[in-house]
Amino acid sequence: MIDNAHWLELQKRLGPQGRMGIAARFFDSRGGLENEVTFNARQLFPMASIAKIAIAMLVAARVENLELSLNDTIPIDSRLLSPGLVRSPIDHLFFYPFETARIETLDRLLGFMIHRSDNTSSDVLVQKIGGVPSLKAFVEACGIRGMHFTR
Repeated sequence: MIDNAHWLELQKRLGPQGRMGIAARFFDSRGGLENEVTFNARQLFPMASIAKIAIAMLVAARVENLELSLNDTIPIDSRLLSPGLVRSPIDHLFFYPFETARIETLDRLLGFMIHRSDNTSSDVLVQKIGGVPSLKAFVEACGIRGMHFTR
């Protein structure tokens, strides 16, 4: 079991408004519960799109394998803008009546995608990792079946 002081320290690093929660269960090969790790498990948090989590996992795996760098820059093609929340960092450009050029780092796009649920960031990252077929193959290689990556 992990000491709550460790989780509290990690949460402090998120800043004064940061909140963190985790709930993980570990099962044996017969499906019996072996262990459980929780921190703030009873607090409610906004849920990110499941696809966005899978995208972030694949990007992280490619960064770990040195195939990508968090400092890589990606041009945002205005033809690829997706409608989303007007307050989202890139999605709001969808509503501009003129062409907009923008370049972002992989790191910032990941942040926009997870923290702001920015759809354009998600779409751009999916293209960077090889499209939906690459994402589907990665998820299935993780042993996850039955996910459908459609709008």
